[in-house]
Amino acid sequence: MRKILLCALFGAYSFAHAQNPVNLIQEKLRVYYGKHAPAALSFTCNQSRYAPGDTLFFKGHVFRQETGTAIAEKQVVNVLLSNEKNDLVSHARILFANGRGHGYLAISETAEPGFYNFAAYSDAMHENQDSTEFVRMPVEITGKNQLKLKTIASEKPIVSVRTIYKPESTSYDLLLSIDPDYPGKKIFLIVSQKESILTSQEIAASTEVIIPIDAHLLRNGMNRITLFSETGQVLGEGTITTSVPVPMNISLSRKILHTNDSATVALTLTAVSDKPVSANVSVSVTRDDLQSTRDVSAANTGHTPWVKILNPPAGAEKKVYPYYFRASVQDRETGQPVPDSTLVTFYLNDHETIFGRYTQKGQLEFPLYTDFSDDNLLYSVTHRNKSIDARLIQATPTVPKNPFRAEWLKDEDSYFRLAKIKKQVDKSFAFYGQPESVKRKKEITEEWDYDFFVDLKKINPFPTMRETLHDVVPMVQVRGKNDKYYIRIFLKHESTYATGDPLFLIDGVLTDNTDYFLSLPPDKMSIIKVLRSRNKLARFGMLGRYGIIVIESIDHTFGENIISTNALTIKGVQRPVAFNVQKGKPQIVGAPDLRACLYWNPDLTINSTTPASFTFFTGDLTGDYTVHIQGFTPDGQVIDQRERISVEFSKP
Repeated sequence: MRKILLCALFGAYSFAHAQNPVNLIQEKLRVYYGKHAPAALSFTCNQSRYAPGDTLFFKGHVFRQETGTAIAEKQVVNVLLSNEKNDLVSHARILFANGRGHGYLAISETAEPGFYNFAAYSDAMHENQDSTEFVRMPVEITGKNQLKLKTIASEKPIVSVRTIYKPESTSYDLLLSIDPDYPGKKIFLIVSQKESILTSQEIAASTEVIIPIDAHLLRNGMNRITLFSETGQVLGEGTITTSVPVPMNISLSRKILHTNDSATVALTLTAVSDKPVSANVSVSVTRDDLQSTRDVSAANTGHTPWVKILNPPAGAEKKVYPYYFRASVQDRETGQPVPDSTLVTFYLNDHETIFGRYTQKGQLEFPLYTDFSDDNLLYSVTHRNKSIDARLIQATPTVPKNPFRAEWLKDEDSYFRLAKIKKQVDKSFAFYGQPESVKRKKEITEEWDYDFFVDLKKINPFPTMRETLHDVVPMVQVRGKNDKYYIRIFLKHESTYATGDPLFLIDGVLTDNTDYFLSLPPDKMSIIKVLRSRNKLARFGMLGRYGIIVIESIDHTFGENIISTNALTIKGVQRPVAFNVQKGKPQIVGAPDLRACLYWNPDLTINSTTPASFTFFTGDLTGDYTVHIQGFTPDGQVIDQRERISVEFSKP
């Protein structure tokens, strides 16, 4: 028989000999929630299944864990997709405002079939190291054969909790299965929400126990069920979620459509107790037989661990403000943190903006002043006006363990087959219908004030950039030998040559790569500008202390794929991408429209005073489709309704 060792989970805290343990727990709840307001996340996706090469669109809500009310202040949420090996395959940082945010994850065309882990957490959840607040949801990437979902079982609790709602008596039955090896004689049942204990009972330990709970004792939202031992160990947990349904009317212009047709859907909320009601919802229209019956949404139903409530850590949880990036700053040779108050000056290439921040304990944090997206930054590190050979190492996202596994079945997967055909069709029509791709040019949106410039188009090109600088660019020297050269600019305000290489702005991209600059072909360059005076370099701070050379090519294509020594690629806030609604006409004339998801709108607001509507367009696939509306009201009421439509073949 399995031996069970009971220990006090809460360290020194135990209520084994307390006359009224419920009162002690109530006091601990009151103190904890008086200082903390834990957050929760809920996500929904546009489909339940995807194929390699698809794009996964999602919508998220952030709200108070117990009450469900939306959190209005801005915060950044990390959304990750990892495979069964726990490898991170896609990552997005989404800015949430007014309790919601939406984005997408690109699925590689070479993605292996299986059940991937869709995980999400806010920076605050990560900072406070509370993995119970992370969202986890299985996402199926289809393969040739159908897959069956398997979940890795976690450690079985001593008491398993199952709830059954009994509408005839407006009550719940709690079915408790207690491990027969449990040596205790008493179990304490507590049902709580936030700082309040709603009901409690002392139960005699037995193998199977049924406990009735009056629904009137519960509150709207998530009600937490906890079973304690006499020594304070959590033996098992459960949740009862209650909500007042928000009446919504879904009105379709037609429920039977034809291929290459359109339909308009009107949504109306009904006022509750003569009070106006509003909600923000996501809307999807997907074909039934190509998707699974598995839910496309998930929320983190985990509660704050009792160890935090009964033995809270010293001090309040850290307030986390939205940040663009975090990085450790280390001496490149020793790997040790740089001294406090070390200045890191950096230039964001795509945003064409310069900032300076000081380090603390070897860490650099840059706030999210605006909705910065992905970018490449060039940086310099100085301490007391002296350069430090240091590097920035960006903090990497935490990848929660994937608890999902796939079991292969014998039947062929219809969605994978359709996606493969669609890819071949799109590729064939695109070959004949689209112009050849052209090399991307970086738009140069800002002219930098310079000290002098040379128009290279007006002179005969020299064989090398080194000879060009030497013969036609004043106040610039090239020194060195044995194929190792360095460049020095004569600084006007210091009346001497700089002691280090300048920076180079090459077709709008700032770099410290002197070798790359010297390798540029002069016959393909247009102009060279030099910045060497204090007033021209002041805006660049320590980055510009050795001067700057600006060079533009004739076709503006030499600014790509430059490797810099002091550079860092930043994962910023994702910019929204519109879902392709198709609007009744294929992008390429004559191409078949084989979309399984006809419509996705992550941000539709409806209310009881003004109806909301949307229009979607069918393609060339017939069959049954589901219109799915999901969302929340500001006070946490859930909306989840479906409507079925049929698409029939339209004869020419």
